[in-house]
Amino acid sequence: LARVLGECTALRQLDLSHNQLGAEGAGSVARVVRQSTTLQQIRLSNTDLGAAGMRQLATGLRLSRSVRHLDVWGNRLGVEGARELAKGLAEA
Repeated sequence: LARVLGECTALRQLDLSHNQLGAEGAGSVARVVRQSTTLQQIRLSNTDLGAAGMRQLATGLRLSRSVRHLDVWGNRLGVEGARELAKGLAEA
């Protein structure tokens, strides 16, 4: 899925909410975020990201210049995951 989404040059919104992505899935989403120049909205509510998944996603966000909206509601990020998110957003 990440490979196909990465090749989609018109992708503006990605909603994978309510799927059990976990850290591995977050890594795939991060690759899409890094590759895309058009992706503006990402919805990942209730995807079981956790701190490890947020770390993966934050890596992609650091390199993204197009993402403007991120929804990670309902994920148990904890303090560590929130820190990773804050670092990723601050460096974006």
